[in-house]
Amino acid sequence: MKKFLILLVISVFSAIYIKSYSQNQINFDKVFCYRQIEKQDNVLTVTLLINTKGLEREKTLKIKEKFPTGFKCKVIEPYGSTNAVTETTLLFVWSALPENDLFIVKYQLTSAAALNESVNIIGNVSFLSETGIKYVSVEQRDFLNDKEIQAKIKALPPYKPGANVTQPASANITIADVPKTTETKPAAETQPAPAPKPVPRTNVKDEPVKTEQPKPQAQPQPTAVVTEPKTEPKVERVVLTEDKPEATPEPIKTETKQKMPETKPVENKPIEQKQVTKTTTVSSGFYYTVQIGASPKKLPAGFYDKYSLKHSVDELFIDNMYKYSTGKFATLKEANQYLNEVKQKGLQCFVVAYNNGNKITIKEALQISGQ
Repeated sequence: MKKFLILLVISVFSAIYIKSYSQNQINFDKVFCYRQIEKQDNVLTVTLLINTKGLEREKTLKIKEKFPTGFKCKVIEPYGSTNAVTETTLLFVWSALPENDLFIVKYQLTSAAALNESVNIIGNVSFLSETGIKYVSVEQRDFLNDKEIQAKIKALPPYKPGANVTQPASANITIADVPKTTETKPAAETQPAPAPKPVPRTNVKDEPVKTEQPKPQAQPQPTAVVTEPKTEPKVERVVLTEDKPEATPEPIKTETKQKMPETKPVENKPIEQKQVTKTTTVSSGFYYTVQIGASPKKLPAGFYDKYSLKHSVDELFIDNMYKYSTGKFATLKEANQYLNEVKQKGLQCFVVAYNNGNKITIKEALQISGQ
């Protein structure tokens, strides 16, 4: 009886150990993202282990991490991603998945005060599949002490995109790095804008015509236009442009009543200028669009003009972020075709859907459009 009880206890503990061991085993055949936090004084070093087995390499992947206020966030190892940092959010974006299925990224959270309690961080991974956007939660797990994981991390190759796309110019771009002004051409290439037509004033009183000779005129500005009155005794004043209504009018030339050969004013031919992309507010209705950027601060007008996009750029303020997209399409197929065109210009982008100004998932959009 005693031997039977001993054997029973050993079998129970063996079963518990085997079950626990099997639960700790990592399945590298599925998509996952694990987070491990290492604390040192008031600095938290966060390591994310990502597995993308089975995903298409040319698809976009995003990892979003939310942390409490009061921390300064800094990306240490981006592994080829473009990332943006706000007060409480860190976003990693890959326009094309890395060639290697398994990889890691690291970032640090620094607190001004001492850390006496554990810090709660929540996050998720999102990627585009055939049925729409899928989400996978980031799990808290200690994996850095695992010998198998250590060997895989040491063997990680440098980042290389797994699809034939343009690699981002910088692997660590933050919101603070967004330029405040738009790109301009060198002074040697710029040409003056065509002068606007003069606007006659209708509230000018009649004045006697002076016969004194006009003073020598100074070099006219590119935008200044001087009109000569016809052989009328009455004279009208003109302003230079609508932007400068207070400018002093140029001296007016007078003519005698004798008919003189009428001279035509020199025509100002319009100078071809680069087409400017118009930024408007997103209208209501259902459509697919290609999102090309997001920022907690409003970007300068014409920020995306340098890319010469086919469609205009729309701006929508949602979830305390300014989101910028281009093009409006009724079908997902049309949106994906335009997505490939935008990617060729070097922009990080992906397809999103809106219904009456509200962002919806691709799955919901497919149900609405009946595709």
